[in-house]
Amino acid sequence: MSSTLLGCAGCLAPGGTHDTQDSAAFFAEALQATPVQRQRLWTRQRQAPDGSDRALRLALLQSLPGHSGYAPEQAQRRLQALAQGGDADAALARLRLDELAQARACSAEQARLQRKLWRLVDIEHTLDEEGHERPTDSAR
Repeated sequence: MSSTLLGCAGCLAPGGTHDTQDSAAFFAEALQATPVQRQRLWTRQRQAPDGSDRALRLALLQSLPGHSGYAPEQAQRRLQALAQGGDADAALARLRLDELAQARACSAEQARLQRKLWRLVDIEHTLDEEGHERPTDSAR
């Protein structure tokens, strides 16, 4: 989904607000930023005056690692609150929430597969080259 956002950052539907277009472009920039650049973005946004796009930008940044403001749980709560509307900012918040949910599901599946691999390795260690169970030390 990040690639979708990167591709669409500059092509929001006509009638979107200038701030919304800026927020999508801002997030696309943040996605591609190095940790040092993300830290600068975080510092700038924390010092920015309150505005409709500031809350969204802070929440989006909090969802990205690589800077002192990274707080995925808080980002999720903020994004959920922002996602309730029907405007383009809410759509961007929903897009990020969906992406975060997919990443969590992927991590859970990866952990499940890793546990399964460890069990297979344990089984393999108990078998000899012909596939028979090796005698334990107590049987020797």
